[in-house]
Formats: sequence, C-alpha cells, structure tokens
Amino acid sequence: ILGQFRQGFQQTRRAFLLEPTDVGLPFCVSTPNSLGQSASITATGSTSVAASDLILQADGVPNGAGVFFLGTSAAQVPLGNGNRCVGGSLRRLGPVVNAAGNVATLRFDAQASGVTAGETRFFQLWYRDAAAGGAFFNLTDGIRVDFGQCPLSVSR
Repeated sequence: ILGQFRQGFQQTRRAFLLEPTDVGLPFCVSTPNSLGQSASITATGSTSVAASDLILQADGVPNGAGVFFLGTSAAQVPLGNGNRCVGGSLRRLGPVVNAAGNVATLRFDAQASGVTAGETRFFQLWYRDAAAGGAFFNLTDGIRVDFGQCPLSVSR
C-alpha cells in the first residue's frame, strides 16, 4: 500500500506491508467449561467485504462439534451452560466444525453471506460440552466486527 507523507517541503512516498491482525471487539461474558476455562472467540484477517478473508477462531473449547453463528445485534441471554451473546437476526455459518487441540476455526466469506460495507455483525461459537453436564453445551464470548470496503487490516 502506498502512502504519501509531507516532510517539510519535500513529499515522499513509502510502501507499507500490512500483516493480518486481530480485528473486532470482544464483548459479553462466557462461562467456564469442562476444561475449567471460559472459551473465547477472536477474528483475524481484515474487515474488508471485498477481501472476504476473515478467520474466526474459538480457543479453549473441548474437542468436538461446534457451530459458528452470527447476529445483527449484541445480547447476553443465558443459554445452556453459558450465555448467547448475539441477537437480532441469527444465522448459522457453514457446516459443523470439529475442534482439535481445543481450537475451532472457520473462514467467513462476507460477500457470500450478504454483508455489505458499513454493516456490523456479532459472532459466537456454540459447542458441545458433554463432560460439563448440565445442558451438555456451552458458548464462547462474542466478537463484534464492523465491515468496510477497503482491504486494510486494523488492530483492536
């Protein structure tokens, strides 16, 4: 990416390589699972709708089945052994993912999901947690992502 800077009376051009970084803002509270920890969700890549390179990752989840989903607003409603953090219009993302090494990931294609620049989405992972008892499932915290058109990476 080329940027222009003025230094005194001289104008210079410099190139910058932007690495994918964490994007989004975490919100809501997750509860401890059978691993003795609260699972969390992060996003890496960019918030660009055009790039559609956002990767969702849930850490601290028991190995097994889970489903990423999104909503159009934030919430904090008790569900299962945890809290549903996303609200509004809910939508399941992709197929069931199987966590390995206590991590679950999913590539989110904003264009294919109908997201347009300027929109905000809230993401979360629902996961099976039979060893915890109770409802036998739990959820991560949530992450808010504001989408744009420019393919730039931004930091939290």
